[in-house]
Amino acid sequence: MKIITDIKTKTADFSKKYFVKPYAYLPVYLFAYMMLWHFSIIFFGSNYSPAQVSKGLIKTILIYLPVNIISTGIIMYLLALTNKKFIKRISFIVFIILFFISVLIRDVDWGAVYYAGLHIDQDFWFHAFFADSTVFMRLKLSYILYGISAILVYLFYRILKAVKKAAGENLPAIESGDLMVPKKIPSRIILGTMGIPVLLSLVLIMILLPFRWSKNVPPDLEFLYAGIPEKECISSFYMSFFSTDKPMKNLPQLNAGLIEKLKKAGITLNTVNAEYPMLKKSIYLSPGNRGKDVPVIGPGTNIIIIFAESLSRFFLNDDVHGLKGIIDNVKDMEKSSFRVENMYNADYPTIRGLIASLSSNLYPVSKIGGDKGVWRPIMGKYLFITEILKKFDYTTIQIQGGSEYFVGMRDFFMKKQGYDQFVGYESLMKMKLSDLNVSFGKSDHDVFMYVKKWLEEYKSGKPFFMSVSTINLHSPYKPTHEFEKAGGNPMLNSLYSFDKAFGIFWEYLKNSKFSKNTVVIMTADHAIGTNSYISKFRSGFTDHLKANFDYIPFIIHFPGKNPWNERSISVNCTNLDITPTILDMMGIDLENPFIGLSIFSDRRKYPFPISVSPLYDRLTPDEAGFVKDIRWKGKDQADIINFFMSCVNMRRIVPDDFKIDPKYTRKR
Repeated sequence: MKIITDIKTKTADFSKKYFVKPYAYLPVYLFAYMMLWHFSIIFFGSNYSPAQVSKGLIKTILIYLPVNIISTGIIMYLLALTNKKFIKRISFIVFIILFFISVLIRDVDWGAVYYAGLHIDQDFWFHAFFADSTVFMRLKLSYILYGISAILVYLFYRILKAVKKAAGENLPAIESGDLMVPKKIPSRIILGTMGIPVLLSLVLIMILLPFRWSKNVPPDLEFLYAGIPEKECISSFYMSFFSTDKPMKNLPQLNAGLIEKLKKAGITLNTVNAEYPMLKKSIYLSPGNRGKDVPVIGPGTNIIIIFAESLSRFFLNDDVHGLKGIIDNVKDMEKSSFRVENMYNADYPTIRGLIASLSSNLYPVSKIGGDKGVWRPIMGKYLFITEILKKFDYTTIQIQGGSEYFVGMRDFFMKKQGYDQFVGYESLMKMKLSDLNVSFGKSDHDVFMYVKKWLEEYKSGKPFFMSVSTINLHSPYKPTHEFEKAGGNPMLNSLYSFDKAFGIFWEYLKNSKFSKNTVVIMTADHAIGTNSYISKFRSGFTDHLKANFDYIPFIIHFPGKNPWNERSISVNCTNLDITPTILDMMGIDLENPFIGLSIFSDRRKYPFPISVSPLYDRLTPDEAGFVKDIRWKGKDQADIINFFMSCVNMRRIVPDDFKIDPKYTRKR
């Protein structure tokens, strides 16, 4: 005990001699607090080191330095130099509140980066007020963050209290109005308030500087770990709720050069109605382009399309990743089905992926604001394949594990897009199929158990179109099964959990009456997103697996002993091509606003699909040559996405009262 007492005495003597303690602690504490977020997320949420993101960290330090000095100066001025107790008290409370808000922002942003691979942004606010959006704030790790946050706020409170108390004791002053004007501010105070953060910043910069010119991570990952949480949160909040766009009377005008480039990519504009520029007369660019070698989906055939959450095509390549057995049921379907290689997701995240697949159109909108404070659901109308199939007397149903009310999905699917039924988390909860819940809703086990139940109880003689959206592979992961080779990685266990759940449906279908009259399509809403678990896993497969935008499966199982079930084709395409491809196989043609093309006809002649994030590095040499001939540039990409976004905002995809022309044909 004597040793501890001696250390305390010597520390106190040193502090009295060189520093006024509260003034020294304040800038040191603020500097440590500011940098803690970045180093903790790098160490716990990434496969990288501070050296690898040194460029971004140095820029961040240079921003934090003046912020630290100014913040400390303001705090000292209002707590140490003002003579009015009321001002001191109000200032004290305001500083505590501001610090608490900062801590809260950093908590949520830490979780967003760790689980979703993104800072708080407009997409976050787009999701923020729905029950299944901030689920990561209710996980065990989050409670650890809350405990750390409580300690941080408490320490800040004690330091402020010490500054307030020490002010009169350490600054000899003469009274002048409301201020305590010091006769002379001791140099140790200046050193404590300004010198220390400068010194700490210099030390960190000198450590990181040698790595600045070494091989670093990509800029987007550098931003991920070096971006300032408060800046991202406040700017995205403002853009989402307070930034108002001027009302647009007319759509942006695309220049003739870009329109010609789009034509070379397979998109023709302004051919039917100038107010709805994407409308065209046929799913084919030309009647002569209709494919001759096309599988047939005959009249009255049922269609089930499964949107596997975040299922990158790579996961089916067990000869590469080596985890044989992790997705056996999907692979069993694949080996007895028709396979399309080289399909990648045109949009991200889930709702955009579904819209791309079911309507062959994009929903590139982040800023979804509210009218008079009311959160607005998905705007406008699309032409979903379900609305078309209703003309052929199809029953249509969407089944998903996520909430029915997220972004107004239930109303959007049923009231605008022609679905008869919509079953989601809330409905599945009432059925009490099992207790296997996952982070964002009901597990895939319950989803496929309900699919099986629905099929068993379906007595109508009408054909049906069923879309199924899974959820297990959505972070934060809560697997329902453990895969022995997963090494404890919850992402891999969630992949295995999805496959086990799909197996329930697949085994049932193969042995049911529906095996003779039902087409089953397996695809994904989008590729796997970025998070710490996928980052660690894909570090060994960076040449094969990308995040957010990558190849996704497109597997079609035809009923009976169809010869197409033993075939595969390779065509560069996106999920925008799914709806035109299904219609092509059904022999249905009609007026439409589709961006995509059938993979059996036009798409093979136009190997550069327009999407939110084209995968230029995935193109074959021939396809890359095609893109080079088009001379597609970054500005072209930005202009066309802005154009599509304007079409959505101004409701110019199809008219709200759009009627399907009865002139559609069925020639096969």
